[in-house]
Amino acid sequence: MSMSRVPALLLVLLGLALSTACGQIGEEPVDDTSDAEDCDNGVDDDGDGAVDCDDSDCDC
Repeated sequence: MSMSRVPALLLVLLGLALSTACGQIGEEPVDDTSDAEDCDNGVDDDGDGAVDCDDSDCDC
């Protein structure tokens, strides 16, 4: 490999390392609470067939 290609190769490798280590730029974080039961709205928020105080996720 010629010496003139080494800096370009290093830049490409650095770019790949940064892009895989940090994820997609602008990627929104995952909201793991979107399926959580809201224990006082009368709706089965998490889709398990139980509503509010009847849901095992709620402490009533």
